[in-house]
Amino acid sequence: MNVRLKCWNLVSGPTWGQPVMAPQQPLSRIRLTETKTSAAASGQTSPGLLRPMSRQVTTFWGILTLFAIAASSVHAETRQEGSSTEPHTAAVVARQDHESIASASAKLTTEHWSWQPIERFEVPTVDKPGWAEDPIDAFILARLEAEGLAPAEEADARTWLRRVTFHLTGLPPKPRAIENFQADNSPAGRAKVVSRLLESPAFGECWAQHWLDLVRFAETKGHEQDSEIPYAWRYRDYVIRAFRANVSYDQF
Repeated sequence: MNVRLKCWNLVSGPTWGQPVMAPQQPLSRIRLTETKTSAAASGQTSPGLLRPMSRQVTTFWGILTLFAIAASSVHAETRQEGSSTEPHTAAVVARQDHESIASASAKLTTEHWSWQPIERFEVPTVDKPGWAEDPIDAFILARLEAEGLAPAEEADARTWLRRVTFHLTGLPPKPRAIENFQADNSPAGRAKVVSRLLESPAFGECWAQHWLDLVRFAETKGHEQDSEIPYAWRYRDYVIRAFRANVSYDQF
């Protein structure tokens, strides 16, 4: 359909500012394709002919009008096409929504993995037991072997340090830290690095950011004025302290 509409307004008067008159037909019957030229040629107009307005005052209210007409038309067509003979009242819609939510909730509480009873699985036997440093590695390796895949090669000391430091703090390791780690050949060298990073202030700042993003934390209100929110930083600092102190979720 070639709709030639430029800033129309649903009014009965020819100028902007006159009161909006209710059309004699339902909104879904208004012909959106009707223009001044086609209306004059046919000699007939819709009760609420969309008349052109000045360009300076059309954008916002014109768009709202078109949305209202479209929504009314779609709603009317939906009710006509529905196979149910039950009236579409607010109570019926609310009951149907409640039944859908209840059904989804029942399915969630019976099938989701988090509601299943805890089971103890035996550590699988693998072809390369020396690769697994803990039981979790054994499960990963067993799945890789089942798929005919091999583990990636172990990263060198510098690469490993960069990965773990970025992951836990969001920052690159300092040159001195790289030198100390490369010089430490003890079996507990990596464990000491992880413990040091978990105790650093950067760990709490890095991982608190994920939670603050989730709750949409901000220190200003945004919008036009973007005014500050007094003392918002107190919650931010609390979240950082909680991550550093390893506060449990129920207490957090």
